[in-house]
Amino acid sequence: CDLETTAGFEILVKRSLIRIESDILEMHDLIQLMGKDIVNQECCDDPGRRSKLWLYDDVDEVLSNDKEDCAVKAIVLKLPEWTEMCIHPNAFTKMRRLRLVILHNLQDSFQGPLCLPKGLRWFEWPGCARRITGYSSGSMKLVGIDMSKASTTVVPKQFKDLQQLKYINFSYCKSLIRILDLSCTPHLEELVLSYCENLVEAHESIAYLEKLQVLTLDGCSRLGVFPNVLKTKRLRLHLTNCKNLKSLTLLSIKGTAIKELPSSIENLVSLEKLNLSVCKNLVSLPSSMYKLHNIEELRLQGCISFIGFPKYDDSVDPSMKIGLSSLKSLDLVGSSLTELEFLENHSCCPKLSSLMLGETRITSVPTSIFERKHLEVLGLPTHIPPSYPYTIVYPYGSNGGEFVEMVLQYPLRRGLYDAYPGEELPAWVLPIEKDFVSFRASKDLCRKFLGFILCGVHSADEQDHGSQSYDVELEVNGRMLKKYGWTPVANHSLAVSFTPFEPLLGAANFVQIYESHVQFSVKVSGGVAKKCGFRILC
Repeated sequence: CDLETTAGFEILVKRSLIRIESDILEMHDLIQLMGKDIVNQECCDDPGRRSKLWLYDDVDEVLSNDKEDCAVKAIVLKLPEWTEMCIHPNAFTKMRRLRLVILHNLQDSFQGPLCLPKGLRWFEWPGCARRITGYSSGSMKLVGIDMSKASTTVVPKQFKDLQQLKYINFSYCKSLIRILDLSCTPHLEELVLSYCENLVEAHESIAYLEKLQVLTLDGCSRLGVFPNVLKTKRLRLHLTNCKNLKSLTLLSIKGTAIKELPSSIENLVSLEKLNLSVCKNLVSLPSSMYKLHNIEELRLQGCISFIGFPKYDDSVDPSMKIGLSSLKSLDLVGSSLTELEFLENHSCCPKLSSLMLGETRITSVPTSIFERKHLEVLGLPTHIPPSYPYTIVYPYGSNGGEFVEMVLQYPLRRGLYDAYPGEELPAWVLPIEKDFVSFRASKDLCRKFLGFILCGVHSADEQDHGSQSYDVELEVNGRMLKKYGWTPVANHSLAVSFTPFEPLLGAANFVQIYESHVQFSVKVSGGVAKKCGFRILC
């Protein structure tokens, strides 16, 4: 707060006169009395000529009058119980030297607006009933404001003048309904809005506060509008008892430095898609994740520190009898996952249809995984030997013959996916032009088809990692029967997928027509695909 205390603290610590532990300053009572005596000697008769005030009578004398010349730099008044004081409307305006204001349990009998000096660094007044309607002319230097338990209905518009703000606390403001645009506070690091019971909307500008480290919304029971994407690189998010977040269906905190998700993530009851890709410090997920019954897509691609899911036990919590009951797509490519124990219980992720495990540390796959009736796409790391009855590993090399040989050698009933280094399509696939290919085949010929291999070359830039995808649609007679997505993998430019033909064959009505028209359409989002190709296996 520009009070020139750092050097003094260091000297006092070295001399063992004070101690700082866990951000708490501790000192002997005699040291405190000595410091107060030094301040009192600055001017015995006029508190307005002292640098610091901490007694009620001194603070009252200074704030109840409009002082022309005031030397006060810091006011800290922490009263044991609520006490009334009449503060002059212009009490702070002319305090050019004022840097710090902390007022606890102080009730102001004057209800007019309050104007703060431009040199103020920290303003802390829980329960403040005054409206802050303006500031002294010039750029404000305020870095922290605490107006918890205040009667405000919206965050003041004057935040546009507070570009240096790093800390905002409006917790327990029961009248607070919404937060206005905070894009004017680019340095904000901590925003505390806990137990604002009537807060219904968190402004979308919160999503773009790149330096935000702490966002506390605990107890905001009516909060219903929340940004879908958070750009901050390092964030602690608190959402305990946010029971009304029903409109949030997508949340992306891709590429942030988060180490863990809060257990309060379970309050995002309507969440359908969660993107945690490239969160390199993320180690695990809370067990409360299993309570998200609407989530369909979970991306953990490139989370190099992620080692596994929490143990799933449906006997502990009745609401977890079916964990992640709607999850269809789980992407763990490039993570440090070592086992799949959480998926051995079929009550966990019962609708899982796509499981991506490429570049993980998994050494074996439980046989129970292959018994999942909805599983259609399975991507395995290349170090797992192809010894499973319904799967295959794609050992892609310079010669595509080995790949085709593996596909033909093992019976395949479900689709598979993997990615490899490479800038060119294999010679054994045909290029797809204009993002689609179609052909006609007779019933007898269709019965010889094993399936289709689709390949795509995309950008291997890590910035695209987890953010772009291919959408592949398979149609029979103009009717879409299957749709799935490919997700690019960092440093692996060639994506390969296999789709068995048997499920499509049942949709072809050979009674009405002699031939069935099978059409492929490959739609690319974000323009990351450079080339696409396909091959029919017989």
